[in-house]
Amino acid sequence: AAAIAGDNMQDLKAGHILGATPWRQQVMQIMAMVEQATPEQLGQLAAQVEQMSGEAPEENQDMIATLREIVQEKLAALTGGHDDGP
Repeated sequence: AAAIAGDNMQDLKAGHILGATPWRQQVMQIMAMVEQATPEQLGQLAAQVEQMSGEAPEENQDMIATLREIVQEKLAALTGGHDDGP
């Protein structure tokens, strides 16, 4: 757990140096996770994206919309176009 925490702190530090906010870094980590997710995980992620949409600041809603589209496209590709998710 300590190693993972240290890795996350390093990511946050590097992101801060580059001008990224922790919120945007989290969105990018989610997008990376989408590439490796199973259909069940994508269904859960789709529900979390909807929850994030309500919590995100107005200036980040475009990123939420893009993330939503990516999740839906990946889910459709894995399920043959049948979206059985939430």
